[in-house]
Amino acid sequence: KTTDLLGIRANDGNGLGFFDVDRQVAARRAAWYSAATILQRAIALEEEVKARTRDLQKTLDELNTANQKLAAASAVAEEANRAKSRFVAAASHDVRQPLNAAKLFLCSMNASILGSQHCAQLRDVQLIHTYCNVITKHVAHKLTLIVVE
Repeated sequence: KTTDLLGIRANDGNGLGFFDVDRQVAARRAAWYSAATILQRAIALEEEVKARTRDLQKTLDELNTANQKLAAASAVAEEANRAKSRFVAAASHDVRQPLNAAKLFLCSMNASILGSQHCAQLRDVQLIHTYCNVITKHVAHKLTLIVVE
């Protein structure tokens, strides 16, 4: 029987004295390769986990930055909305006050003309009063549209 012992051939005529080194070496090599493979895979998995962790951290940082920008934009929009509300309130007052004054003046004129013989003037005063009411309704409608936007 011939066995290969680390590259040296030896002849064992009676089959005694030498044991089969090839199998032991092969088994040890297989175990070593298996352990080395497992270690390499573990190292590769650890690197993959580190890479994914970096990617997740980058995504989280981007998300935090986007949330900060969104919060700032939201604050700007809220301030703009408050400014618009203040404007609409002021505009409503500034537009309606003279119209209401004109309507009150027309009502007093209407009352003073009713007792006299000035029918043409009475019609004119009533027509102007009607126009003031129409303008007031249109202004109210336009201001409502501004508030809705």
